[in-house]
Amino acid sequence: MIRLNTLDDLANLSESVDVECKLAAGADGKGRLPREFWPTYSAFANTRGGLILLGVREDSGRFTVHGVDDADRVVTDLFNTVNNPDKVSINLQADAHIRRMTVDGRTLIAVEVPSAGRKQKPVYLNGNPLRGNTYRRLHDGDRRQTRLEMDFAKAPEKTLGETRVKTLEKALEKTPEKILSLIESNPEISIAELGKCLGKSASAIERAIRKLKSQGKLKRIGPDRGGYWEVTEIHDHRARLFKSTP
Repeated sequence: MIRLNTLDDLANLSESVDVECKLAAGADGKGRLPREFWPTYSAFANTRGGLILLGVREDSGRFTVHGVDDADRVVTDLFNTVNNPDKVSINLQADAHIRRMTVDGRTLIAVEVPSAGRKQKPVYLNGNPLRGNTYRRLHDGDRRQTRLEMDFAKAPEKTLGETRVKTLEKALEKTPEKILSLIESNPEISIAELGKCLGKSASAIERAIRKLKSQGKLKRIGPDRGGYWEVTEIHDHRARLFKSTP
């Protein structure tokens, strides 16, 4: 747990791979758990854990104390939601993970999110690990996790022998497989975003998409702007990559 007792401590604070600050003011300014809390919860749980500070305002990289007037309401909302399986796949929080602190006469809430165990992953939101509901932490941001990444993280260590790791790496090298995984996580992703994620040119992405369409694995619903992708042939990556040999 970081030390945060004075305004100088807050001035030296910065968001990182394991620290995230959120205002948590609510419409009335007295405190409300923000919706943005939950992607960070998922991201921290799926990586190595982290600390979420509620009641901190960020302005151009500088942090100031706003405080949470109704801390009880925020903590109650947190526990109600984290224990609702329709909202969050698993509760990793205990009373010991939540601490209230006073800085400059105002209350902040520090929420320590533990890292989930292998059998608990992926930690996802809204009752569905796909459709962009699963996150991981990279640098200082919450990034949507692809289906292949979720399968790899959840696979038992005893099934990850050299042969299966090589099979996974081979699958990951294939641009069409990567495209399907990214689209399953975010159906509204653009060709430009796909290219950026995969380090490929727009023309290479378009060629791969044409191939997927011709194979009946992918189709476009609606126009280029405002439409979305639909994977028409769902692949069970885990069964294909990690199935035990006889």
